[in-house]
Amino acid sequence: VFTVTSNSWEYTADGHALAYDAGAELIDMEFVQFHPTGMVWPPGVRGILVTEGVRGEGGILTNSEGKRFMFDYLPESTKNDYAATEDEAKEWVDATINHKKSEARRPPELSTRDNVARAIYVENKEGRGSPHGGVFLDISYQDSERVKKKLPSMYHQFKELADVDITTQKMEVGPTA
Repeated sequence: VFTVTSNSWEYTADGHALAYDAGAELIDMEFVQFHPTGMVWPPGVRGILVTEGVRGEGGILTNSEGKRFMFDYLPESTKNDYAATEDEAKEWVDATINHKKSEARRPPELSTRDNVARAIYVENKEGRGSPHGGVFLDISYQDSERVKKKLPSMYHQFKELADVDITTQKMEVGPTA
């Protein structure tokens, strides 16, 4: 049903199609939760999920222009829950990493899944996406040994499946059904 999915490759919505062809009404098909960050490149790994822990450890989402875009997509109703500037977001990340208290608010990349997924979708729709239909998730500015220790599965997943070293390179990610 969806181009990018975390389901196994053999799940092709045949059941939905058979039911529809038999006269069933498919309802509420738009109510699918999208995980905002799944791998989008190379094709063989498309849809493998990227843990939200990467964003929690300070991962920054940028578009093809290098702009950190999530500040532009915070809903008015929750905008005050998130950092207003990159400096404030960095202060929150640094305090969290060092187990310290801070008055700083969390980074906009930690907005709700639906909001982050929608923001990535809009960035692509408006021509600011990555070459393969996502955006970039960057944690390479963090200490490489710390990244390997805190995110070992993500480090190995990208290194082995996409030949991307997340301690030195950006990850290409996008919404995944």
